[in-house]
Amino acid sequence: MKLQAIALISILTFISAGNLFAKQSPESDSVAIRSLRAASVSETDQDSSKGRIFIHLSLPYLNSFHFNPVGEGVKNNAGFIGFLIGADYFYKANRYVHLSFSQVQDFFFPIVFVPRGDEYESMTANVLSLTNNHRLKRFSVGYGLMFSRNRWEVRNISWDKNSSSRKPVAKDNNAVGLSLSGYYQLTRHFHVGFIYRPALIRLNHAPAFNYEHAISVDAAWKIRLGD
Repeated sequence: MKLQAIALISILTFISAGNLFAKQSPESDSVAIRSLRAASVSETDQDSSKGRIFIHLSLPYLNSFHFNPVGEGVKNNAGFIGFLIGADYFYKANRYVHLSFSQVQDFFFPIVFVPRGDEYESMTANVLSLTNNHRLKRFSVGYGLMFSRNRWEVRNISWDKNSSSRKPVAKDNNAVGLSLSGYYQLTRHFHVGFIYRPALIRLNHAPAFNYEHAISVDAAWKIRLGD
């Protein structure tokens, strides 16, 4: 419940800050809106022209995990923060391929690292993905393949051989699966959306079929090369 409360407060804070930033004086509001609309249309058309390459930088802000480490049963958790770096190449005016590496984590607090105590569980996903993407005005959707290393671990900074607490352990599942995403473009460079990464085939343990996933609410910056 504490994690859900923190997530809700963070989202409400983000929305409130966006509304405050967007406020303008009544006299200039209608003029500004018309100017932004006109600019956004021209920028969207120009940015998505064939042959363009974008650097894609993302902050997967809120992450949800469903892991199945060997011998541990199903593990679920949610948390904050990660990173993604990649590139988009437009091979048509409204279609592009996306290649990226990302790491998503389950930090307890959304802004800074907060200690969880001496003993706690942690989940991390490292993902290499390649997707095909379709763009319709400000919306884009992507689908493709990914390779992931999903790690579940017990961390215990005070453990020693005489301790009665659980010994630190880390278990990885290397897997292939799908990468699905959807984004909405807010400004010329800033996008918000989600990424769903279902891992389906496990490569380093039996049985091979093993469903896991990491889902992220994502904030992305796309910077066109040549600007």
